[in-house]
Amino acid sequence: MTLRDAPPSPAEPLSPPAQRQGPPEPAPSAASRNSNGGMFASLRHRNYRLFFVGQLISLCGTWMQGVAQPWFVYEMTQSKLKLAIVSVISSLPVLTLSFLSGVTADRYPKRTILFLTQGCLMTSALLFWALMVTGYINYPLICALALLSGTAMSFDIPVRQSFVIEMVGKEDLMNAITLNSSMFNLSRVIGPSIAGVVIAYVGIANCFLLNGLSFIAVIVAIYMMNVPARVASGLSDSLWENVKAGLEYARRQPIIRTTLILSAFASAFGASYMVLLPVFAKDVFHTGPGGQALLMAASGGGAVAGALCLASLGDVRRKGVLLLSGAVVFAVAIGTFGCSQWMVMSLVCLVIAGAAMTTYRSLCNTLCQTTVPDDMRGRVMALFTLAFAGISPVGNFQAGLVAQYVSVHVAVVLGAVIVGLSALYVLFTVPEMRKA
Repeated sequence: MTLRDAPPSPAEPLSPPAQRQGPPEPAPSAASRNSNGGMFASLRHRNYRLFFVGQLISLCGTWMQGVAQPWFVYEMTQSKLKLAIVSVISSLPVLTLSFLSGVTADRYPKRTILFLTQGCLMTSALLFWALMVTGYINYPLICALALLSGTAMSFDIPVRQSFVIEMVGKEDLMNAITLNSSMFNLSRVIGPSIAGVVIAYVGIANCFLLNGLSFIAVIVAIYMMNVPARVASGLSDSLWENVKAGLEYARRQPIIRTTLILSAFASAFGASYMVLLPVFAKDVFHTGPGGQALLMAASGGGAVAGALCLASLGDVRRKGVLLLSGAVVFAVAIGTFGCSQWMVMSLVCLVIAGAAMTTYRSLCNTLCQTTVPDDMRGRVMALFTLAFAGISPVGNFQAGLVAQYVSVHVAVVLGAVIVGLSALYVLFTVPEMRKA
């Protein structure tokens, strides 16, 4: 994807379009910060409330397309490998552009970047819908649209991740991260459920239309925020020097370094089961799109429960041990799912896997953000995005190959074993993570 407007030179930072005038949102008082905000403490912040509602609506649309697109591709191609290739293409920009997006997040106003990325994602969904209803859709065009949306996401994810602290401050950061996870996974329940009804009664193409329209909510929410201007500091004029500084910082910090490596293993080998859910739904459980939606909803429901439990705990002390325990439980649950031939057992496994994975991801995110200085946050979160999303093409492609030429069960179990062994290795050999 090429953004419609080239970014200005470093000497002329971007200004948010239609910047709302008025004083910035006042920080909560000490009394407010110390009050028992409980499970929803971060919703005290107006900017975060706007963000939460807008993102929830938009993500429901995203998950509607997340059900419709793989099902449509598998029905069109009847190829597990081609299904995995679409996922690889959509993740490839995150792998190749993460360093650039991290520097961009540290240099330019994050709200402006979010306007651009959300607009590009809306355009991609509406183009998919238009091509489907006119009958011009084909596999190469699907791959091109996957590349377009993947490029937008490569800039969107690290900016959104590093924007959270500007909305809630460090006091409520962990609560906001866990609520973000609950929001993301609640949409995994709502979106697929709506998608099943839409596909059954009004046609699969309308999932793409509704996804495109859902981006209006988050664009309006971003426009309504009062975000104080921030001046980039600690950045040189050289892109490579900025990238090198971020890499060197992550290398020197053992907790960040280990967290990123673990995240990469979980993304490459553990999360690849998601791309194979249409295969399980159709070939293992002999159901239609509704069965795929139910599998996705089970994983999302477990993730919501896990995120809300974590949010209610507050700022837990033994983050490292809890993180590694979540990774091991996730691996066991996914491995069991991969062996299962029974729909009910598979749904239970996905609920447990969803709860464990959201605990794992939320704590990885929190450890990264709370130990990084402000002027380095965008670059570190870009590395976090690379580890969680950019590496996934490797696992998706590997899973597609194994599923195509061996079996879909072996593909999932193999990934689960790799994730479990990597977490156990860190648990017993990296004392910094046990003490984190």
